[in-house]
Amino acid sequence: MCIRDRASPVKTDYENLVKRNGLYYEKSTDTPFSGHVKGKKNGRIKDGEKDGIWRSYYKNGRLGHQIVWRNGKTYGVEGKRLGCEKEWTEDGRLKWSKGKGCW
Repeated sequence: MCIRDRASPVKTDYENLVKRNGLYYEKSTDTPFSGHVKGKKNGRIKDGEKDGIWRSYYKNGRLGHQIVWRNGKTYGVEGKRLGCEKEWTEDGRLKWSKGKGCW
C-alpha cells in the first residue's frame, strides 16, 4: 500500500492580499500568490493573477457579481469576452449578464 502526502491547497482571505505591479501578493511577502481566495471576494489566483471564476458578495451574503478571469484578464483575443459576467441586486435579482455562455 502506497500512501502519498498531498499538500492541501493554499488559502487566504481577500483582505490578506495586496496588489503590486499588477500582481497579487500576501501582505509582507515578495512571492506572487497562488491559491484560493475567500472572503468578500472568492476565486483563485495563479502566479499572482486572477484565474477562473471570481465571485463577490453583498454584506447580506447574497451573490453580487461573477466574472471569469484567465491569466489576469477578463477579455481574450480581439476583445472577445472569455466567459460570462453577471451582476445581481442585493435582493438577488439579476441586473445584467453579458459574454460567452450566459443564460
